[in-house]
Amino acid sequence: MQDRVSFLKELTEAFGPPGLEDDVAAIMRRRLDGFCEIDRDNIGSFIASKKGTADTPRLMVAGHMDEVGWMVTDIDANGFLRIRPLGGWWTHVMLGQRVKVRTRKGDFLGVIGSKPPHLLKPDERKAVQEWTAIFVDLGSAEGFDVEKETGVRRGDFVVPHAPFETMANPNLHVVKAWDNRVGCGLAADLLCELKGQDHPNAVFGVATVQEEIGLRGAGTAADKVKPDVAIAVDVGLALDTPGSTGQDRNPEKFGGGASILLLEGRAVAHPRLARFVMNVADDEKIPYHVTSIEGGSTDSARFQITGSGIASMAICVPSRYIHSHSSIIDQRDYQAALDLLVAVAKRLDTNALREIVG
Repeated sequence: MQDRVSFLKELTEAFGPPGLEDDVAAIMRRRLDGFCEIDRDNIGSFIASKKGTADTPRLMVAGHMDEVGWMVTDIDANGFLRIRPLGGWWTHVMLGQRVKVRTRKGDFLGVIGSKPPHLLKPDERKAVQEWTAIFVDLGSAEGFDVEKETGVRRGDFVVPHAPFETMANPNLHVVKAWDNRVGCGLAADLLCELKGQDHPNAVFGVATVQEEIGLRGAGTAADKVKPDVAIAVDVGLALDTPGSTGQDRNPEKFGGGASILLLEGRAVAHPRLARFVMNVADDEKIPYHVTSIEGGSTDSARFQITGSGIASMAICVPSRYIHSHSSIIDQRDYQAALDLLVAVAKRLDTNALREIVG
């Protein structure tokens, strides 16, 4: 377990906004090199494969490497950086938070600033901050030339700075980028669990790029792998905190097991694949719940329409406070999702595939 926690710590703390995911891919390679075949697609998605006792079915399990971040779009005369989002941000969760800015000279600590609340007018206090009011402070002060000292320039990338921590409840871990290093971890750990074991198929553990800005790597990776079945692994939305809505229909909560996502913003889970996965969970007594989301989509939405179509769905791990500096998961739910993926991989043979896709 400690080895897995250390791996997840390294994954989540890695620098990896959309378009600059190489650090995450290197961690995945170190985890899987030596017993998997390793490949990349032309825009950087990571593909590891392990052949079982047969070449088919081809099962792809994929998380996305990119985290929500920002790009530097301007630098004012005093060295303050203007940024624009890469992925979905609610600006209120950003103010006063620490970030890392990667420049040609290295990584530098910054703070997201804005007008002090003491200076806000009454109507400004009630409004969500506009992007034009938000900036990154890299240490601007008299006698310090930010651009010269840090090498920052337009087009540089920025991510949250939020180290991995275990909470008072030892099952809970808080850090940036669970969305979606949790999926990368599951894809890698699935292959680790299958090491030295037979399975009636070929399994591909994939980590895609640029999901947060349009599910881009999902299409290129699926085109390269050409799977018969594709499962996106991502975060779900834990609805067990004050003020959350939808508990009556979406029973996602910490300690409840894996989330089987049947409906998302741009996709419906392949019904026979979803039934197969739920039957496996029932047979193996793996805790899970079924859920849906009204907005947003996983890589499954792109898998479904790649090539002539792929039987696809998503399995998720409930998370609190995604798209912020401090998201949380429960390692018991991670374990349930991993157990389910392993069980599916061991049962997905040609007969099962025939029942799923006809």
